[in-house]
Amino acid sequence: MREGGFSDDGLFDQMKMFFLPLTMVNKDLDIDRPRWRIISQRNQQEKHRLLAEKERLLEELNEKENLYYEKDDNIEKLRREINSKKKVSTKLDDDEYGNYTTLDLLNINRRAKEQLGLDRNRLHTQLQHIEDLLDNINRILNSHDDSSNKKNEGNLIKPNRGFIMYGPPGTGKSDIMSKLSTRMGVNMVAPPLAAGELNRSLV
Repeated sequence: MREGGFSDDGLFDQMKMFFLPLTMVNKDLDIDRPRWRIISQRNQQEKHRLLAEKERLLEELNEKENLYYEKDDNIEKLRREINSKKKVSTKLDDDEYGNYTTLDLLNINRRAKEQLGLDRNRLHTQLQHIEDLLDNINRILNSHDDSSNKKNEGNLIKPNRGFIMYGPPGTGKSDIMSKLSTRMGVNMVAPPLAAGELNRSLV
């Protein structure tokens, strides 16, 4: 429309992302084999990379889990030590903690447990993100196989609820709509609109 010299009211830029050519047929949506082979190879490579990353994160998560419960056990032992006034477990009374009081050790293990809890949550989030990416890749790969095995049900793409025609007046939009509705087997009940009736340069 712009190339034709028609005035532009700015609405087209907001609408064009929703447009599909009414003459689009199934073959226009097909991906040729060479291109699909490239897409498939890239998806397979990304899938292998994600699986390797998933395995690494699972190993890290397992380490964090073990440390988390180790700190939890330490906290329980230290609490009992504080309550009973007895000597803390020899496992905690080593070179690393030798100069700390029981209360200091309790606070150290609490902070370590809190950090490990944050690390666990972060790893769970990363693993879930990887699972979502893997699901998307598998869906893409499987969808191509499914579409290849399905028979085409029709040439012309059928609009779900209707369609929009937008452009300068006097270009035959109403006539096209009438013919298309006849071909689709539906009745067109809306009366034709003229640009002058709406006081707009485009309808």
